[in-house]
Order: sequence, then structure tokens, then C-alpha cells
Amino acid sequence: MVISFVSIGFLARHLNAAHFGLWTLMATFVSFAGNFDLGLGQGLRNQLALLSSTSTDSAAEQRRLFSAVFTALLLFALSLSALVIALVPQVPWEHILGINAPELFMPARWAITMVIILMLLNLPLNLYSAGFMAYQEVWQKSLIDLLQVALLLLFAVTAYASLPIAPFIGSYYGVYNMAAILGLAAFLILRRWRLTLLPWAQIKAMVSSIAGSSVSFWVLGVSAILLFSTDPIIVSRVAGLEEGGRFSVYQRLFIMLITLHFTVLNPLWSAYTHALGAGDWPWIARAVRRSVLLTAALCVAGSTVMILFGDLLVQLWTGVQGTERLHLALLSLWISIYAWINCYSVVLNGLGYVRGQALITAAAAALHIALSVFLGHRMGVPGVLIGAIVSILPIALYATFKVNAVVRRHLNPLSPATADAPEAT
Repeated sequence: MVISFVSIGFLARHLNAAHFGLWTLMATFVSFAGNFDLGLGQGLRNQLALLSSTSTDSAAEQRRLFSAVFTALLLFALSLSALVIALVPQVPWEHILGINAPELFMPARWAITMVIILMLLNLPLNLYSAGFMAYQEVWQKSLIDLLQVALLLLFAVTAYASLPIAPFIGSYYGVYNMAAILGLAAFLILRRWRLTLLPWAQIKAMVSSIAGSSVSFWVLGVSAILLFSTDPIIVSRVAGLEEGGRFSVYQRLFIMLITLHFTVLNPLWSAYTHALGAGDWPWIARAVRRSVLLTAALCVAGSTVMILFGDLLVQLWTGVQGTERLHLALLSLWISIYAWINCYSVVLNGLGYVRGQALITAAAAALHIALSVFLGHRMGVPGVLIGAIVSILPIALYATFKVNAVVRRHLNPLSPATADAPEAT
């Protein structure tokens, strides 16, 4: 997180405003990428966690499942990349993204094309992340993450002045994929696995076995991206590319809180799945209470610091001039609700209650795009943030109610064991 912080500050100071705005928009595109694997990564993660918690002799089955999902995603990525090469450069991105500088029209088109292709190829490579998290091997994944951001910072420092903006962005995410290849190799070596070329019928059967939960995870992931990662694009559309880059810097500062928060929550996902397999509902209830207390403390402390010192931190970090205190207050409210949703969503994901989340998040995403664009044109950046806040409130209420209802039902010995089976199954 610290290295990413340094990278953003460095590029904000050394790229001009329009180039930095384009780079931040590409980073937003990259945040979309992990959720375009049709949910297979998250479905694989849950299935591997369940198999490892309920069976001691299923290692061969786990390896075959991993190989099947890898092969399916690789074929999907290669097929879609051909369409991207043919179609994406023809899209008038300058109009969609609010790019006003004519000299950036073609670089933007080619940067977007390269980033989309690289992120498609990253889908099978990034399965190492789902694998490490399924087995709660968090420190191994963290080392790969550390290597990745360190390589990106090294590339940014050495190449920013020698490459035009489009090749710079493409090469930057080429380095991103190199780290993912190393992560995949490390995962396979540590588990003593080899990727196996399975018959197509077996690949289809194995992928189908996790398809129910995977589709729900996919809808949930794409909807969450539209909810939580598109605000810089909307700001660029209603206020221009430079303002979008400036807004992105402030939003990224607040998202550091989410990153810190998720370092604790993410390992709990597979721990909840293990506890589900063991029927340990008292542990689940205790873990939920502790994560809620942690979330509340982090939001109160973090929001207070951001409102009081956010402008100073951004100026020291990137040199970007300050924003209105109203923007900081709205971002604090938005990030607090975001953290609260994550706290409960991780529980539901780990226990397999995905379909309800997917439906309400998809509806919220549609509301967010329409409301934030509408209010953004009338109120500027505050309108975009108000639209974002209003859109996610129903998700926070739903997730809180659902988790409490599920935990109470299973802690009650009078409830039938099948009274509330996970939606994904």
C-alpha cells in the first residue's frame, strides 16, 4: 500500500495533468478487470476451501479443478482479445471520457486497447491469488503483491520520461502481468502442482460444477465495480479529464482505508468457508462481531483524519491543490458505508449467500450511474458523490440484516439445518 502511494505521488508530480488523468482512468479500467473472469476465480476459491476443509484426500481433485478453470479462462481471454483488437480502437473514447486535448485522442484509444488485452490475459494468470486465499496462505500472496507494486514503481521511475504516454501505460501493465506470471509459478511450485491439459468434456464438467456460484459472483463483482470504481470516469465525463484525475487522487487517498481494512477482511472470507464446512457457527458469530467493531473504529478514526488533514496529505503526496471540505466530508461518508458493506459482504461470500447480494448490487449500480451523471451535471463533484452514497445505502441495510438473520438462525438449536441453505447452491 505504501509503495502504491509513492507511485501515484511520483506520477502525479512528473506527468502533466492530462497524461496523469489518462493514467488514472486506465487504473480505473484495471480495477474492473478482476471481475470479468465470469466469477470463476471466486467460485474456484470457495470450492478449493470447501474441499480442503471437508476432505483430506482430495488434492488431485483440487489440482484438476484449478487446471480446468485456468484453461477455460485462458481460452476466454484469447478469444475476447481478438474482438478487442478489432473493435475497441474504433470506439470514440475521447467523447465518452471527456478528453478535450486532440493530441490525446489516438493515444487514449490505443492505451485503452492495450490495457484491456493485458487485463484479459491477466484473468487466468491471477488465479494464483484465489488459490493462495483459498488455503489461507495470505503471506505468500502478500509477497507477490509486494513484488508487483515494487516492479511497477521501478518501471514508473525509470521509464516515465522516455516513453510517450500510450506505450508507457501499455508497458506499465505489461510489468503488472509479469508479476502475475511469477505469482502463478510460485503458487504451483509451493503446492507441488502442474497445470494439466484436461479433455474438454472434463473441463466443461468441472467449470459447470462451480458455475452456479460463479455467475452470482460475476454479477456481484461487475456491479460492485460499477458502484465503487466508476466515479473518476463520471467526473471526467461531466467536468473534464483533468478534474477526473484530480478527483481520482482524493478518492485513492480514501480508498487506502479500504485497502487497509481489506487486509484483515479478505483472509476471513475463506475462514468463514472453513467454519461453514465444520459447522462452527459460534466462531462465525464472534468473528462477525469483531470485524464490525474493527470497521467502526477504522471508519471513525480514518474519516476524522481525512476531513481534518486530507488537503494537506494530498498536497504533500502529489502536489495537487486542495478541494472543498464538502468533498472530503462526502468522501468520508461514502468510504464508511463502503467499509461497512465489505464487512458483511465477506461473510455472505464465504458462506455462499451471493445471489441476493448480486441482485441488489446490480440494481444499485444502475441507479448509481443514472443518478451520479444526472446530479453531476447539475452539482459537479458533490452531485457525483451524493449519487454514489444514495445508491449504496440499500446494500448496507440488506447485508447487515441478512448476516444477522443467518447467524441467529443457525445458532438457534430449534431451527432445521436446511432452513436457510446458501443461495449459491
